[in-house]
Amino acid sequence: AYGSLPDSAVFCRVFDAKPIEIYKIIESMIPDFGYRWEYLNHKDWPLVTAYVSRAHKPPEISSWLKCKKCEKSEPNSKWKDRFLIKIDRIDSRRSVVFVTRDVYIARRTKDGWSDYIKGSSVGYNEAVILNRIAQAL
Repeated sequence: AYGSLPDSAVFCRVFDAKPIEIYKIIESMIPDFGYRWEYLNHKDWPLVTAYVSRAHKPPEISSWLKCKKCEKSEPNSKWKDRFLIKIDRIDSRRSVVFVTRDVYIARRTKDGWSDYIKGSSVGYNEAVILNRIAQAL
């Protein structure tokens, strides 16, 4: 059995914009990343995407290491993730955006798959969202 990993950190950034301006950018941007909205309302937070399931295939192995067992192209891990996004007004000109990635991971076992366990994100995807908002503004 796997132990649970620490929760993902909350990533945030301050923008010179009103919450509704940022909301409109996020509303149209997130589907471009392959997520659909589960909850989306500019008067209530957080905004929540639906979970997306993904899989990770083993890396290519150099030919001298290959064996029949290693040549399978089946995934050795899979995960599901979603984003929770909150926008708060700081003052009349500035807002802060908080982004959290909710991640669950399962590993291939000899009998199939392990149960999903809570994972943690390193922040790359959250940073991309925050940077895209900045670019759009």
